[in-house]
Amino acid sequence: MSWEVEDSLSETKESKIPIHGAKPHISPSAINLYTKCGEAYRRRYINREVIPPGISLLKGTSIHRGAEHNFKQKIKTREDLKKSDIIDFSIATFDEEMERGGIILSPEEESIGKDKVVGEAKDSTARLATVLADEVMPNYQPASVEEKVRIDIPNATHDLLSIADMVDEKDNIVELKTGKRWTQSMADVNTQITFQAATFKALHKKDPAGIVVENIVDNKTALRNPVVTQRGVDDFSAMINRINAVLDGINKGVFTPANDGAWWCHRSWCGYHSSCPFVRRK
Repeated sequence: MSWEVEDSLSETKESKIPIHGAKPHISPSAINLYTKCGEAYRRRYINREVIPPGISLLKGTSIHRGAEHNFKQKIKTREDLKKSDIIDFSIATFDEEMERGGIILSPEEESIGKDKVVGEAKDSTARLATVLADEVMPNYQPASVEEKVRIDIPNATHDLLSIADMVDEKDNIVELKTGKRWTQSMADVNTQITFQAATFKALHKKDPAGIVVENIVDNKTALRNPVVTQRGVDDFSAMINRINAVLDGINKGVFTPANDGAWWCHRSWCGYHSSCPFVRRK
């Protein structure tokens, strides 16, 4: 399976509503996981072994839900919610996700103790939500929020699934990221952002006006770190080549494990590590 970049962007057919019986889809997160560790991809997407998130991912989910909650209502009201409401909603989401699925703690976090780690994470969530409400939300009037779009590629075995955190009325793609501090080079090569830019072009027949990574980092003090990036035909071509390679491996049943010694192949970062047949046991 393969397609050319110009053909793919001009012949795509999009569906904003999942269709029963449609082809399986491939997403940026799935592509990234496959290239990092095919075995983890197999267990997550083929065997459907869903594991609890780490504490950082749980915080990120809570902040994303807080942003989604505010921006969806802002489409109609054109006003942000009160800061206290955004903070409360984000923390409530944290609690709900904890109750529903729990979390995975790293060895270091286990030594600190679950209660203390969770308490500090909730405090961090409140700080992140404060910066989100004060410094990020007032800058944007959303046009769409968390919009899922499936792109049908002719003759391909999978659809492409793209989800943009938010697109504003000025045609800017806005991606919210928490956790680590983002650099320019990270933003310039991120597969998820390339997907979103390609999807925007396929739907609107033009490039987005801009792409902004709204990065909020918390190291006891939460800070906003916006990073502006862009995408073009060369990026889309590289993305499609990567998709072709990944789908070829998936369709052939090739799931190569992570390289021995890779930093993400560790119990601190992978929930499958303790039961992985490719991990050396003492």
